[in-house]
This record gives sequence, structure tokens and C-alpha cells, in this order.
Amino acid sequence: MVSNLATLHQRLKPYFSRARPHDQAGKYIAALMSDPPRKNGWTIAVHTGDATPDPTQRLLNHAVWDHEQTMRAVRGFVAEPQLAIDICRDMLADATMPAWAAGDEVYGRSSQLRELLEDNEIGYVMRVGRAFHAAVVAGVSARAEDLVARHVGPGAWQVCSVAGPRANAATPGRGSRPPALGITCSSAGIWPPVTWPSTTASCPTADPSR
Repeated sequence: MVSNLATLHQRLKPYFSRARPHDQAGKYIAALMSDPPRKNGWTIAVHTGDATPDPTQRLLNHAVWDHEQTMRAVRGFVAEPQLAIDICRDMLADATMPAWAAGDEVYGRSSQLRELLEDNEIGYVMRVGRAFHAAVVAGVSARAEDLVARHVGPGAWQVCSVAGPRANAATPGRGSRPPALGITCSSAGIWPPVTWPSTTASCPTADPSR
């Protein structure tokens, strides 16, 4: 199974004849897997960082790439959040679910997974893209990067070394600047509850005594 968007992007490389379409495909897939209120050429351009929809239109209409193999890889990737949901449901049924869960952007973009955790009062830390739209209150949403800029100071981040392909991870705490490509919303280990921008309107906090 593909573990994250970066890994998926790398697996797609053999199916593209040129580097630029491959790079654009990675941005396009990330945009499709995000949670904007609606998806069209302009909202996708905002997510990919393009000034206009033209780069994505060139990818879809003119670039040379293996459509069948690419879609096969993407379908396997999309199945991961559902697998996580099934595992969590089994653990909840068996009363073996931990008090909190963590996941990268593959899982953070899944509203069904977040809702399952929240409905069962399971705290979580999920990475989301900067263009992710968080429901602040009913009917009102905001981009994740705007919420971080508003509620978390630029010096309120700490870079910690982690194992694996990424060299470090940014977490709330004193230290360096916020991460450039994504943010995390944490509801775990905060007790008593504090006000914090959530990926949904009712992001719970986990009681560490549980």
C-alpha cells in the first residue's frame, strides 16, 4: 500500500515521459484528494499554487502519460483511508482502540475517518494540506494555513527529528517557523479542553487519564 502522497508521486514517475507533467500530476492529485468546498479549474489552481488552471489543463489535454497504470496506482492509494476506518471500527468493537490516533495527509483528508474518531471521542493528530478547508463553525470554513497564521505564532513551532524519508516534523511548541507544505490539527493530550481550530466543527480533546 502507498503510505503517503510523496510515495504515490514517486511511483507514478515511470508512467510519464517528461518531468514537468509528472510534477504537475503530483500537485493535481493532491488537489483532488483535498477537501475544498468545490473542485474546479480555479480552486485546483489555488491548491497547486498555479496562477491559472493552464498547467493542469495542459497535463490533462496534451501531456503524454500512461493513463491506465496511473489510475491503477491512484485507486490503490485512495483505498487507504477506508482501510484505516475498517481497522478503527474493529478496534472500537473489541475495546482495543487507543485514546488517540495519528496519520499523515492521506488520512487527514478523509472526513469519514475524522468523524469516526470524533464520534467515539478518540483524540487525533492528522496532517492536512495548507489549502485544506476546516469547518470553524456551522456553515463557515477557512483555509488551514489561514487558521494557523491567525492562532499560532510564527515562533510557536518546534522541529523534531523523525525516522523515515522525512528529515523532521514540525509540532506546536517553541522553536522554528511553521512547516511550509502542511499543518497538523491535534486534539490529543490536551486536558482540560482548550480552544483550537479544528478540521471539523467539533474536534474533541483526549483525556490523558484514559
